[in-house]
Amino acid sequence: MLLIPLLLIMMELLILTGRASGTGADLTAVASEAARAGSLAAGSGQVQPAVLAAGTNVLESRDLPCRDTRIELYHESNLQPGGVVAVEVWCTVRVSDLGFITDLLPINDITMRRVGYEAIDPLRVFNGAP
Repeated sequence: MLLIPLLLIMMELLILTGRASGTGADLTAVASEAARAGSLAAGSGQVQPAVLAAGTNVLESRDLPCRDTRIELYHESNLQPGGVVAVEVWCTVRVSDLGFITDLLPINDITMRRVGYEAIDPLRVFNGAP
C-alpha cells in the first residue's frame, strides 16, 4: 500500500523532468532557427521581423506546452557584416496539470530561457550597416 503513492510521485516527477528537458531542447531549436533567419535578412531593419516570423513558425510546429512565450533580439546582437544575431526565447511551462504532486510539493510553473547565436557573413552586403 505504501509503494503505490511513491510510484505515482516518481512517475509524475519523471513526467515533469521529461517535459522540462524536451521543452528546453525545443526552445534551443527555436532560438537557433530564429537567429539563422535573422542572419539571412537583407538589412538591420529586416532582422527583427525575420526573427519573429521564423521563431513563431518553429514554436507553432513543435506544439510546446508553453504559455507566455517571447522571442526577442538579445542585447549581444551586432547587426553588421561579421557580426552576430543573438535571439532570446522565453517560455513558461505549465505544471499545474501534473496532478497531486503540485499539491504535495511547492512546484510552480517553470520559466525557461534559451539564447541562439548565428554569425552574419563578413563579406555580405548588409543594408543599413556602416
